[in-house]
Amino acid sequence: MSQTIGRTFRLEHRFEEVKQLWPDGALDAFRERKDMPDYSGTLEVKGGCIKAYIAPGRFGLGKFIGSRYVEDEETPWPVRLEPLSDTFAGMIMDHVLNRRFGAWDKQKDH
Repeated sequence: MSQTIGRTFRLEHRFEEVKQLWPDGALDAFRERKDMPDYSGTLEVKGGCIKAYIAPGRFGLGKFIGSRYVEDEETPWPVRLEPLSDTFAGMIMDHVLNRRFGAWDKQKDH
């Protein structure tokens, strides 16, 4: 599915099997094999295009009550997915701003 927003921004999305993106999987922090490197990230940036991924089924959308995790089934989906979409939009904006103004030097600005 494709959607054009304004004159220069086009959003396309599709569903992929994890094995299509990472056929050999990745290593986690414990050096053990897992199927994908992270729940969201960038696949490729070139020619004014950013290919990124997000795995919404991998995010916990519940909350902790005491020490017990409870799936949030009462809050509407748009509200539950808002933090996830904010993370994704932020990741893409980082690439756009870095390309336009250069990478942020944390040491210099700290």
